Amino acid sequence: MKVTIKDPFGFTKAINFKKLDDPKVVQELSNLFAIDKPNEVYKKSVKQLKRWRKKWLNYLSQLLQI
Repeated sequence: MKVTIKDPFGFTKAINFKKLDDPKVVQELSNLFAIDKPNEVYKKSVKQLKRWRKKWLNYLSQLLQI
């Protein structure tokens, strides 16, 4: 089965993913979207996801033990 990505507005074609590795571009995007420190925001969200995942795994393991 062939997987097709539907992109009616052409966003995937418009984004140059190689440029996202450039620190200047990341800084400009963070200024554009009013993010003060992009690394801290990213780390905070990852930490929050890890805590959420850990809580759910503990909850599920307790349910399975009952």
